[in-house]
Amino acid sequence: MTVKDQLEIISPTGEIGFYDLAEDKGICNIGRHPDNDIILTGHGIALFHAVIDYRKKPYTLIVLTRDGQTMLAGRSVSPNLARNLQSGDAIEVLGYTVILLESESSTPPPPSMPANMPVPITRPESASPTIPTQTINGQQRFAGRPPDVEDERVIFTISEIEWTVNVRDTVTIMLEIINGGDLIAGFNIRLDGLPPEWVTIYPTDIELNVGDRSSATVTIEPPREPNSRAGAHHFRIAVYSRTYKRETVRGATLNINPYYRFSMGQIAPRRQTISWFKEFGMAEISLTNLGNSSTAIRVDASDEERGCNFEFDIPGEGRFARQTEFFVDPEGTVTSQIYITPFNRKFIGFVNKRYNYTINANVVDAQQTPSSSFGELTDKPFIGKLPIFLMALSLIIFIVWLFWPSIDMFDADRKTISSGGDVTLAWQASPLVNLRLNDDPLEETHGSKTFQPDETTMYELRAVNWLTRLMPSLTKDDAVRNAQVFVTPILPSINTFRPEQTELVMGQSARIFIDVADADQVTFIGPDGNQPLEEPSFKQAIRSVAPIQDADYKIIAINKYGEQEQNFHITVLEPTPTPVPTPGILYFSVNPRVITAGQEVRLQWEVINVDNATLNGDDYPAQGNIQFSPQQDTTYFLAGFGKNGSQVSEVARVGVTPPPTQTPTATPTGTPAPPVIDFFDSSTTELILEGGSDDITLSWSVKGKTTSIVLVGSPGYGTIPGLKAQGNLTVSPGETTSFLLTASNGESQASASIQIKVSEATATATVPPTITPEPSATPFPPTPSAPNIFYFRAESAEGDADDIVQIGSSAGVRRYEVLAGSAVHFTWEVKDADKVELTDYGQFGQSDNVEVLIKENKTFTLNAQREGNSEIVSAEINITVKPRIPPPPENVHGTTNSNGTQNTIDWDFSGDEEYIVGFRVYRADVPENSFSRAAREDELGKSARSWLDTESNPACNKAYFVVAVYLDVQTGNLEESKPSAESWFSLTCP
Repeated sequence: MTVKDQLEIISPTGEIGFYDLAEDKGICNIGRHPDNDIILTGHGIALFHAVIDYRKKPYTLIVLTRDGQTMLAGRSVSPNLARNLQSGDAIEVLGYTVILLESESSTPPPPSMPANMPVPITRPESASPTIPTQTINGQQRFAGRPPDVEDERVIFTISEIEWTVNVRDTVTIMLEIINGGDLIAGFNIRLDGLPPEWVTIYPTDIELNVGDRSSATVTIEPPREPNSRAGAHHFRIAVYSRTYKRETVRGATLNINPYYRFSMGQIAPRRQTISWFKEFGMAEISLTNLGNSSTAIRVDASDEERGCNFEFDIPGEGRFARQTEFFVDPEGTVTSQIYITPFNRKFIGFVNKRYNYTINANVVDAQQTPSSSFGELTDKPFIGKLPIFLMALSLIIFIVWLFWPSIDMFDADRKTISSGGDVTLAWQASPLVNLRLNDDPLEETHGSKTFQPDETTMYELRAVNWLTRLMPSLTKDDAVRNAQVFVTPILPSINTFRPEQTELVMGQSARIFIDVADADQVTFIGPDGNQPLEEPSFKQAIRSVAPIQDADYKIIAINKYGEQEQNFHITVLEPTPTPVPTPGILYFSVNPRVITAGQEVRLQWEVINVDNATLNGDDYPAQGNIQFSPQQDTTYFLAGFGKNGSQVSEVARVGVTPPPTQTPTATPTGTPAPPVIDFFDSSTTELILEGGSDDITLSWSVKGKTTSIVLVGSPGYGTIPGLKAQGNLTVSPGETTSFLLTASNGESQASASIQIKVSEATATATVPPTITPEPSATPFPPTPSAPNIFYFRAESAEGDADDIVQIGSSAGVRRYEVLAGSAVHFTWEVKDADKVELTDYGQFGQSDNVEVLIKENKTFTLNAQREGNSEIVSAEINITVKPRIPPPPENVHGTTNSNGTQNTIDWDFSGDEEYIVGFRVYRADVPENSFSRAAREDELGKSARSWLDTESNPACNKAYFVVAVYLDVQTGNLEESKPSAESWFSLTCP
């Protein structure tokens, strides 16, 4: 029987079918429409996708659509172009593979597929068919998806069987492996059909008990290299059991999308001269396909004057005028001879005719920027200067030499300046000319002049005389000089825009700190609308706001080069009413309850949540103890009165028996000895108020017998009686106040005074604290008084006042703002303490110090404790870190590669890398100077000192500057330093 040629169709799922090429038909239609001979389904396949013409050999394939991508033998097929088919050629269409099988023997072929049956066709249940392979870059690849092979003892599943990816994309395949046998078995995982460097398997070996399961991950990442060929890459994943010596196989497909990239070499020779006797010039250009699919590259040529004819010589196909197309395989290179023929050639001429021409190349099927290469052809005339004119010519040469306009020097002292900077132009020219600088006349042929351009400017110096008017084209090169000055734009800089605090209680106000530089216009935007700020109100300014609800604030700084903005949010909290506490008596003791007349009885009490307490109608502190000597039975009535009029009371009774009768003894009389005030100190004698009251501590020690100790504060404090012999008291003076401590022993007294000087104070009525009077002698040992922290301060360790600034103090907590990375010197003075500890830094002496490097917001707590007294006295310093603004990058310069397609930008940085995140590079097209960010800080990092601009093709007419990026620790935003003082400009495009 006759054996016909067939098409083998392999579906994306690995199913295989066959289609007989009937001789009487001659045409095979492929597509998604039911009228096609071979029906392929799937997104991206056209209704009528392709046609195979097999009426004569070699058979041909014609793709009818640009939808999807059609590959033939691993190469992309362009639409509407006939491609020859050979036996075994594989046509790949979005996961489907169609293979031409030409008959070679009488062996009956596999069963044919019905003409209008859709693919795929179910695989026979017999042994797995052999999958054809093809060699790519020396590696065997599957021509179709490998069939699955099952084994009941080696069981595994995969998450998917087909993926479509771009190069550099990562495909992650999850495997679940089950030991389906009756032994503890080891399993090995491998992947066949893809280059090993694409594949990562973890783990590769697994040990499983009977019935156990485990997971593994297979990661595939095709590199951006030509060997990552576009189209379907079939592979298989096999799990082999060393124990059972069996394996299970799963077939899968990785579809790689095409990418296009090519390089064009320089024209060789780049410059050439042809004589009158040579008809044309010859040059050579080479194209290399750096993509992953066969690419059609269109090449065309033209000159500026349209004065030449260009022909491309393709071996075996002849010459093509003006333009042609090359089909280049991946990693392939084609070279073409170019014939350049001038249209009009001079028979007589004094100068040669130069033609500047350009060879352009671009990918036909992709939208990419064309690559260009430039060349120059010089055409010599047949006759030059004739000898008959030699003498006249000599005279002309002398006159021309004498009057020849020559600019010997014209240059700028600085090629790059910041906006508004000075640049000096200097020149020197031949004496018999008049000079014009940008059309403005100059009086001298040798001199200089200073300008202040605010944008990039091309200065043209032109030498003018009768010779330039007579021969403008001949004298142009020597009579005109240009000097370009590039001006680096300075964007506005918002150095500071932050609130004093971001949470306020309704009715409170907050200060907003503003510092903006290099701005022509600044607008402050808040709940009340836009408020334009005028200089100098936006330079180191402070504005106060008192929002009544949550509010957003923004500042926009604008100059002619661009704008910057920052914002923050202030949350307004409703005031929380303070519940009125209920008064209560914790204890009220009288000891003893029965005495003999003349003996003493001690009363001790503590009343909580009261404004004052009374004992038998007399005012006393809420906590205290006192001794009495009642002469008769006495009832003591303790009462406490709360803020809301509530009260609490308790009664205690003491029984008194008459004393025994004794003979009176004369009592000597005399003046008692006065007490001695050992010290009366204050934590500070000068206080500067910022936004409210600040706290200070008064401390004293009195020796000797005393009957009373009284503290008088004037103005505003009045008299504070009943003080202990040793103690301390925290006060908050709102204005300059004098304190007088008086210790009495009967009629004898001793006193000491301290004046607290308060600056910028707002008088605030301060309720004097309730002081517990000194208890009378007790048979128990007295509790030692609590320690006293006189002061706890912070200052710059380097002595730089800008490193640390006190921004406020409240409730005994001092608040400072510290420059990130600064060393802070903490000092303190403590008395009557056996243990002094700075939290997180250990124990120290009573008068001591420590130096700390500040890198983050932190509260430092100083704790003091005395043996025998459980009270811990504390003082706090709150540190807020403000950002350390880095200096701008320096010495910005660059280089252009030999192809003129890429620029490399270099810079130096003198700041500390610890305080930056990275760098940003800004790029603009000259002369527009509209800069935009070309490289981010996450691409460059803090160690970068150069950057390759791969998107600058062509690399000419480009300008660059660099900024450093740092984290504003107060707002959490990334901010920029000032731009580099230097900008780098590439060469001007020809």
